[in-house]
Amino acid sequence: MKITNLSNRQFLEDVSWAQEIAAEGPVFVMGGGRPTHVLLSFEAYQKLVGSLGSGEASPDQMLLPGIEELRFDNLET
Repeated sequence: MKITNLSNRQFLEDVSWAQEIAAEGPVFVMGGGRPTHVLLSFEAYQKLVGSLGSGEASPDQMLLPGIEELRFDNLET
């Protein structure tokens, strides 16, 4: 699996290119020297969160289970 790091500027300048290379592996979008976002193909996302069943998944089905329980109050800003 190929992992690619792009600066935020590179990502914004060519989102289509970032989508193409995400087919080969995750694309980490970097800001301030650290990853701020990760772009995945939908297939990779499905593998990450598990099977969503057959057919097309609704946006509600694509949400990560338990996400409402995550706490963000301890993150640095």
